[in-house]
Amino acid sequence: MKTKWIVENFEADNKFDLLVEEIKRQGHEVCLVRYIPFEGGSYNDFEDNDCVIVQSSINLARQLQKEKKWVPGPWINTPKFECVTYYAYLGKYLVNKDYIMLPRSEIKRQYTHLIDTVGDGDAIFIRPSSGQKTFTGKVFFKDTIEKDWKMVEEFTDPESIVILSSPKVITKEWRFVASYGEIVTGSLYRHRIGPIGSGKYREVTVDPEDVKAQELALEIAGEHYDPDPMYVIDICKTKDNQFHLLEIGSFSCAGLYDCNIEKIVTHATSVAIKEWKDITEK
Repeated sequence: MKTKWIVENFEADNKFDLLVEEIKRQGHEVCLVRYIPFEGGSYNDFEDNDCVIVQSSINLARQLQKEKKWVPGPWINTPKFECVTYYAYLGKYLVNKDYIMLPRSEIKRQYTHLIDTVGDGDAIFIRPSSGQKTFTGKVFFKDTIEKDWKMVEEFTDPESIVILSSPKVITKEWRFVASYGEIVTGSLYRHRIGPIGSGKYREVTVDPEDVKAQELALEIAGEHYDPDPMYVIDICKTKDNQFHLLEIGSFSCAGLYDCNIEKIVTHATSVAIKEWKDITEK
């Protein structure tokens, strides 16, 4: 049995072109689409009962999830990727394990108190609980937080939950594709040089730091939280040479960097066909 794929036409550095080539090489059908928000699109080439795998932006994945009856369709179990949900299961692995959660509207009222208690006196890290990236998690500095916070207020509701923790200095970041307690493949995707900067990404190797990162990802996958049949685990290394969970995310909406594309297509196909058979052959 063959699967069908919907792949969004991302920028070249997101490796969509290599993914499309590998899908075709393995004998599966693929529809490469360009998504234009609020304008719809031609995503109707496949029948409702087809076994379809999606690799796209969050917005397109959510649209397809609503409109199509494909199995599996997009692997994007949104509630399971909320920090307020998965922190309850994976909190001990987090880089921001000293976190607190508050409604967004409370942050402005408590700026000074929060920076002095949760932060380090000069800055504080804040990210949305939502996995929908309503704003970019980052370090907010005491001298500029009032100005910077206005942008956050534009894109979030007052009751939106945000995560706050002390700032950390992260030196490297890896992405691993996980599935039912296994690690399918992984890639180093950021090697920070100085306070910002980033290096080129590459598939994980036998480099000792890659091995440590993968071992932690495997331990996390072994917790069997399993938000989806396939998902991604991002691991980071801090300047004190410790390895931590940065976040988890949807496979269908994840950049693949230099993960092994052949392994991804082979594994995703196997999982999708099993899911399709389990549902359609009942």
